[in-house]
Amino acid sequence: MNYSALILLLSFVSFESTVFASLLKRAKTIDIDFLKACKECDYDEVKKCLNDGSSANESDNIGSALCYALQSSEDCRLVKLLLEHEANVDEGTVDGKYTPLMVAIELGSIKCVELLLEYKAKVNKKTASGHIALHMAAQKGSVEICEKLLADGVSLDAETNCGCTPLMSALLHNQMEVVQYLLQKGALHIALQSGSRSI
Repeated sequence: MNYSALILLLSFVSFESTVFASLLKRAKTIDIDFLKACKECDYDEVKKCLNDGSSANESDNIGSALCYALQSSEDCRLVKLLLEHEANVDEGTVDGKYTPLMVAIELGSIKCVELLLEYKAKVNKKTASGHIALHMAAQKGSVEICEKLLADGVSLDAETNCGCTPLMSALLHNQMEVVQYLLQKGALHIALQSGSRSI
């Protein structure tokens, strides 16, 4: 190998190392302590981490800090803290199954639902399967949450990827109070076969 070829090779290796080092610096590192504090609903530790530079939009291979805070927070203080630090109100689980609004609905936390709506959560944001928040509220049987979502502009007859509407979700989960409410609000009538009777 001649001298100029060797210099060219060394320059290329040096360039590759520099690029690789730069990419490593930019690679996302997970703030484990911050996410642990969110999971444990440790308000003081989360606040300290945020003040020390942690991002309220931190996430891991499961979901966002906001989703973790919702799962472990009963009084919504931690959720409010994250939202005040510009957490993405719609950043849900990595698998696309839940938005933060859906997590709050699943847990039946009306206070957290109200807080997320106050911070402009997208009520019609679809999950990977096409569900929106009203599907979840209908399944859970919460007329109160359905009312709040409708007041915020949720689509009454949104369909999942399989064609299921919130009214169908309520029927399938035997949430008859929600069925009546959705019908009163103008949900499209449907005919389902349940055993030998028509619903």
